Amino acid sequence: MGRSLGVLVVEDSEDDALLVLRELQRGGYKVDSERVDTAAAMQAALARRRWDIVIADYAMPTFSGLAALQIVKDSGLDLPFLIVSGAIGEDTAVEAMRSGAHDYLMKGRLARLVPAVERELREAQVRRERKQAEESLRHAERLAALGTFAAGIAHEINNPLAAIQMTARHGLKVNGNPQEVETILREIVEDTERCGRIVASVLQFARKQPSTKAPVPLAEVLQAACARTQTYAREGQVRVELHVPDLLPTVEANATELEQVFINLITNAVQASRAGQTVVVRAERLADRVRVRVEDHGQGMSAEMRAHALDPFFTTRASEGGTGLGLSMVHGIVTGHGGKIDIESQLDRGTTVTVELPYSEARNQRGPS
Repeated sequence: MGRSLGVLVVEDSEDDALLVLRELQRGGYKVDSERVDTAAAMQAALARRRWDIVIADYAMPTFSGLAALQIVKDSGLDLPFLIVSGAIGEDTAVEAMRSGAHDYLMKGRLARLVPAVERELREAQVRRERKQAEESLRHAERLAALGTFAAGIAHEINNPLAAIQMTARHGLKVNGNPQEVETILREIVEDTERCGRIVASVLQFARKQPSTKAPVPLAEVLQAACARTQTYAREGQVRVELHVPDLLPTVEANATELEQVFINLITNAVQASRAGQTVVVRAERLADRVRVRVEDHGQGMSAEMRAHALDPFFTTRASEGGTGLGLSMVHGIVTGHGGKIDIESQLDRGTTVTVELPYSEARNQRGPS
């Protein structure tokens, strides 16, 4: 039994179509075919079933091979398309190939038809397999991106959720003091609203959308970041100190993203520190930028660790639930703000992370020294 082959023949002459089909049968194919000679008939045939190949005459009274080729292209189908013509010049053949035809043959010289069909069927199979592989890769990339996004959300809202939990536990111990209860509830509301802002910010970051930026008082951002990490630092018996000069320029930034940058850096520094040690956050103004250093004297990193510190999913705390997304997201946010980040570290001597950001001259503000 021959190889099955579904052939859509675009031809106004039934006799010419039979010549093509007989040549294919002599080549060992069991041909299942349909002949069409109008655009409407061709569109209906393409919609009705799956074809293996299209073989078209170049010129017909009410239709043409190029018009048939365009219909195949518009359908989105990847079908081998051969032109078989009684009289076709070199310029016409080149035009057909440039338009997307896979080969052309003369009606009086069909010896090349079967080899051309076999070649184009093989190449079509290769294209299908490549497309399937690419789709599988895109699917895997989408799953990986979803996992990254989920891990990023979990990483970023961990601190405010911990703060909410500790504040709520404190509220359970409050006895009949309405003012203290109100303060506790306000803190909980503030932290839950912050969770929402973080989720929106991480979603925007994951979609690689530009964030909304405005002049932001950097001293206030640093104060907020230090305040939000104080409870965590106290639990580890680590002190966090903030040193900001009297005049510190504003920076053009997204306040929520920038706060997350320094919360991540301070939290990492606290985690690396031992009880009784101090984490120092120090800001200074340069000629056209502002520099912030987050220094600890904790466990530090080896040269190899430091080289990979900004890579996604690289973490030295996997056993403690570390995702390795904190510093990579910090790097993405800082560079997205036109800044740069640098890490200096030595094992058992501590780490200093330096962030530099361009500043806005819109206004200056004072911060505590």
